Amino acid sequence: MDHAVCSKIFPLDCGPCGAGDFRKPCRLPRGGRSAFLTLDSTEFVQGDEISVRYTGSSKKDWIAIYQKGQQPGAGGPQATVYEYTEKTGQPDDRMDFKDPDRGDVKALPPGAYDIYLMEGDGYNILAQSAFVI
Repeated sequence: MDHAVCSKIFPLDCGPCGAGDFRKPCRLPRGGRSAFLTLDSTEFVQGDEISVRYTGSSKKDWIAIYQKGQQPGAGGPQATVYEYTEKTGQPDDRMDFKDPDRGDVKALPPGAYDIYLMEGDGYNILAQSAFVI
């Protein structure tokens, strides 16, 4: 993607291509499509509800929280907490983790965590962020 196209899709800062240099090609986020994940904060107190805004989700995409250092993937550790974006809205919406069937964020112990937006009921990471409790 060239910068002219990127700047129309991402008008604020042309995030995927970085510097906004017309001579450099843009780099799309992982997964080849534009998807973003934003937390209300990067620091939470144990027992806080964790909310995340996301863009660019589709089909069976899902958001999962893992302990820092754990890598999502088949045969790897299970997500501590997860939810499918189709439950809250697609392609863009806000998700408040509070369904105890998917894991209880209020019970997460203090520590560092990564949160991922993953593609199609699989483990291809489209976007990610980090936070601490």
